[in-house]
Amino acid sequence: MCELLESREMLTADADDAAARVDELARRKDAKRADFEDMMRLGKALVGKKDVTDTAPCKETLRELEEKWRELTEVLGERQNQNRARKQSLNAYEAMREEVSRWLAKMERRLDQLEPVAVDLDILRRQAEEVKPLVQEHQSFSKNIDKFNEIAAQYDAFLRGVSLENGSPSRRPSMAPRKPSLTPSALGGSRRPSALSGKFGPGTPGTLRRESNLPILQDQSPVMAQVTEINDRYYMIGVRLGDREVEINNMREEIKSHLDNIKQIHSFLEKQERNFPRDSAPSDKKDSDKMLRVIRDILEQLYENQPLLDETKVGVKDLLKKNRDAPGSHELEEKLHEVVQRWKELHDRCKQRVNLLDELKDFHDLHDSLNNWLNSKVRNFC
Repeated sequence: MCELLESREMLTADADDAAARVDELARRKDAKRADFEDMMRLGKALVGKKDVTDTAPCKETLRELEEKWRELTEVLGERQNQNRARKQSLNAYEAMREEVSRWLAKMERRLDQLEPVAVDLDILRRQAEEVKPLVQEHQSFSKNIDKFNEIAAQYDAFLRGVSLENGSPSRRPSMAPRKPSLTPSALGGSRRPSALSGKFGPGTPGTLRRESNLPILQDQSPVMAQVTEINDRYYMIGVRLGDREVEINNMREEIKSHLDNIKQIHSFLEKQERNFPRDSAPSDKKDSDKMLRVIRDILEQLYENQPLLDETKVGVKDLLKKNRDAPGSHELEEKLHEVVQRWKELHDRCKQRVNLLDELKDFHDLHDSLNNWLNSKVRNFC
């Protein structure tokens, strides 16, 4: 009976099944208690009689029987205590797993419901503020993940029939969302260390699977599979939060650069518009030449600054193409259209004025030529 209680089958059996078997063995032991007591009483009476000789074998039999009975009682008591502890460990594990799973599902839904990263500075500031409490909550929840891993390690030890070193598992370092300075590229592509390394004894993988090309362990226990899944989900939430922060910061810098360019172009155009001649037509050839020089200087400035406009157009259009449905995309497109249209209008005005001045120049040249010819004829007749 002691061998059955200490067998691998008993240690790894389902909690309810193991408890039922131990209770059945305890009931059978109690049913034999009267026989045991009768045998002990008869044996002691027998060896106590004065006319009985050579009592050593009988005494040895009684001693062995008493030791086996005591050993059975101790083993049964240990197994009953273990079953109670195992049941408590299961209940604690299931309760903690349910709590962690609910939090993970809630956080995943909140991340799924976040709007696309905006292309507007005001909206980006709001989105950055929305991420901060999520990051803080994720970091704070690491204590719950630690606690879950410890409870899971204890329960897994019961299932595998082994004991944890020092009576409790080693604690896992808390996991926080990765920051821009801790991206995999910055770390040389290194993998995240396992949150459970050293907790689950022999046969446990040294690291949690993060990449699909890592080998899948065939002997992973159901508890270990659940723990791995939960730790992976917690880790991926941290990755998504970190990626969200990085994306918002990068977008803020890119939008700021484009808006600075647009502002610079507007300032440039405003200056050139002030330099544009107010008079529609010069009164003489001298004024015409002076106005033409001003217009050509404005056109030259436009040509010199054309690369800035082209760079801004390409950058904004490429950004809008990648983020067509992002909040603020329509407003950014309008700002680009406004500055491009203003540039085109100034350029067209310059070209029109140049054409007009060229026509006036031709007119003045023809007038001078004709006037000189007429004057010469008049002098000949006189």
